[in-house]
Amino acid sequence: MNVETDDTSVTIFATFEPRPGIEEAVMAALQEALIPTRAEPGCIRFDLYRSESAPTTLHLFEIFAAPDALAAHRQTEHYQAFRRKIDPLLARPPVVVRLKAVDAMGAVRSTDRCGQSPTELCPGQENRAFEVLKRKFYCSGGR
Repeated sequence: MNVETDDTSVTIFATFEPRPGIEEAVMAALQEALIPTRAEPGCIRFDLYRSESAPTTLHLFEIFAAPDALAAHRQTEHYQAFRRKIDPLLARPPVVVRLKAVDAMGAVRSTDRCGQSPTELCPGQENRAFEVLKRKFYCSGGR
């Protein structure tokens, strides 16, 4: 399903290049940030990837519902602790790129067609991306 994004969601692609010999420490620091970040109300996606061409290089693919959600994320204690921990482990500062969706599979808007925010979860739902896509599918009549 292709869904057009509006100007409120924020997509980030961040690249982390560890200093030689401490790749596992960088991986651990990134993994430690996943759960608390995914639990933030404005976080839609926060996924960790490893480069196939440079296996020690790691990437975060992030989508936040709005710029204020990203700003709130950067003020959390877990984000501040993550930055203090990871910065000395890197060969260079992270490369952070803000992306604008042109045609993205599963991209989200700030509100779906039934007027609900994609960050509002149904009780008991842990997979935010699945819930967002499911709500979009049902609210659009399956189109």
